[in-house]
Amino acid sequence: AFGCETDYEQAAKYNKIAADAGEPLGLNNLGFAYIQGKGVPVDHEEGINLIALAIEKGHTQNIGTLFNMLNYGTFDVTPNPQKGAEVFRHLDDKLNHSNLDCLGYLNFFIRMHPNLATDSTEMIRRYTLALKDMLPYQLRLSDTESALNELRHLLETNNHTTSKDFVEALEWIRAKSK
Repeated sequence: AFGCETDYEQAAKYNKIAADAGEPLGLNNLGFAYIQGKGVPVDHEEGINLIALAIEKGHTQNIGTLFNMLNYGTFDVTPNPQKGAEVFRHLDDKLNHSNLDCLGYLNFFIRMHPNLATDSTEMIRRYTLALKDMLPYQLRLSDTESALNELRHLLETNNHTTSKDFVEALEWIRAKSK
């Protein structure tokens, strides 16, 4: 950049120091270095793990990129829906169901590959937890409605009756939208 040569090995070295200290940006940058083989040998598994750890620690900007790698094979990563479901299931748990993008990507993997679900009600439980536990704190109403609609769809397609938690979430949304 700006006429200077990039020293990827030096960048990887410093990002490794930051990553070893648990710094989310260092984890993210080192993960991408491994994905692209810049300053370190290509190691997609290590790169994915580091990027996921960065997301877990709050650097969520690349959650969509991680999904694209695991689902579509961007950055020459071999698509792996099983790994994708595993990673996004772990992230959803670690983020306490507070990131609807993460939840949506997990839902995508499970919809496209139903055998990846832990059981037939996994996503119903996860959306219910998201709606019940984190909505009062940080979501825009449009996100709330989106999550609620997805939960409603899951309940209907799995022939479940409306749960008590779903009714509580719906009441909360109605109260907030007044």
